[in-house]
Amino acid sequence: MIDVEKLIREGKSEEDILKLLKGDIETANLKIDKEKEAEKIEALKKEQLKDAIAQAEAALQAVYDLTGGKITVYILNGKVQVLVDEKPDSRGRNVNSWKYGNSILNDILDIWS
Repeated sequence: MIDVEKLIREGKSEEDILKLLKGDIETANLKIDKEKEAEKIEALKKEQLKDAIAQAEAALQAVYDLTGGKITVYILNGKVQVLVDEKPDSRGRNVNSWKYGNSILNDILDIWS
């Protein structure tokens, strides 16, 4: 804060003191504006996170429903992978559903990119 009494004792004119006050007011307004902008950005991030979570839940629920609940979700080193248990096809052959499940997850993740 500016000590007006001290400035007057130092012989500063009223005009000089007003210039100093104006500078302090501008600095304070800039600081407040930056804080408000940071709050807006944080609120936007929270809203985007909320939307992303809803999309992820819906997508994983769809994978779960399509596979009859035979999925396992792994998160390792920031990478999400979905393992779909292998099921025999109509001819009794094993189908590698891992590729299928991973493809769905990749499609989901591409939406967010």
